[in-house]
Amino acid sequence: MANASIKAFMRNKAKEEEIVNVLAPESFVDENGERIVMKVKRLSTKHVNDVYSDFNYPVTAKDEKGNFIVQNGRIVKDFYSDPEGQINRLMVDALVFPDLHDPELMKFYNCVDVMDMPHAVFASKNEYEYVRDAVLSLASTLSGEENDCIVKEAKN
Repeated sequence: MANASIKAFMRNKAKEEEIVNVLAPESFVDENGERIVMKVKRLSTKHVNDVYSDFNYPVTAKDEKGNFIVQNGRIVKDFYSDPEGQINRLMVDALVFPDLHDPELMKFYNCVDVMDMPHAVFASKNEYEYVRDAVLSLASTLSGEENDCIVKEAKN
């Protein structure tokens, strides 16, 4: 134990976000009727935390009439969270194929903001939830049976 080197903790793999093959939703098939394989980046904990931080922020609190709330001479702050924005950003960041930033794909779906792409490409509730769960599972933000099922499918 005393001979352990700090270099054991210096791994390039820890700095890289691994790309994993995951079957696309069943509705996405090639010309032979085979399901398309998506490439999904296994986002790091830091990456996920940064996205969550970007979509959680303080806002000025207002009453029912829209007036700022002031207490003890100070403006009261409320906390705003955008969970759908968080999930969409994680999907945009994690998907390597299909690349939701692709200009041709964005033009096809008439999207100018990449944040609209997850709902455009994966238009049905089942498609969207399938891809969302795959991204969250690989980012280790899901637990239990959902995570086990998606990871098992990704490995096959």
